[in-house]
Amino acid sequence: AAEGARAILLTASGDDFSHGVDLVDPELAGRLRSDGGRSVAEAGQRLVDNWAESPIPIVVALQGRAIGAGACLAVAADFRFATPDATIAFPEVARGMHLSWGIVPRIVTAFGLQWARWLAVGGETIELSALGGAAARVVAAPQEDARRWALHLASLPPLAVRHIRAVLTDAVADARGAASADPERFVLTAQSADFAEAMAAWFEKRPGVFKGE
Repeated sequence: AAEGARAILLTASGDDFSHGVDLVDPELAGRLRSDGGRSVAEAGQRLVDNWAESPIPIVVALQGRAIGAGACLAVAADFRFATPDATIAFPEVARGMHLSWGIVPRIVTAFGLQWARWLAVGGETIELSALGGAAARVVAAPQEDARRWALHLASLPPLAVRHIRAVLTDAVADARGAASADPERFVLTAQSADFAEAMAAWFEKRPGVFKGE
């Protein structure tokens, strides 16, 4: 905003919008060992909050799969364009992790409480087209349509856009409060026996056996 930007456009260069976190990333493993993943959870939450509360409107073009962190950015954006077969998923629950980054309240705001349950608690992979017109504008060429919309937003009077954007942000300001304990919840789950079993089961391609501890 300080440099004069008037719109942000986020697209993908590959077949999928996001594959999510690489669970074999050594840096991630190191952070889980050193602080239980708190630094990862806190950094991710700052990223999503700053992204969602940007004074500049954000447009995303979704194709293929949107998973995990990339899906968080898509949910926290202002405008979503998607192909008819584009899907969104948050598989954290199946990996024994709390779905953190402050995204759960934002999923409720974006898609409604019932869909949030399927996505966040059930870990379902859902086509954006099934989530309704408010979830995304379904088009054949989302990158082209998203770019045109971003250029339209950039052509509008920026001061008015910024003030209206601020009101919309305030209208969902409770998202921060509702997710304030996310880092603690993430650490608790990432240090649990269920998390260890979920990781082992995922790598060994077998069903997990969980005890809730």
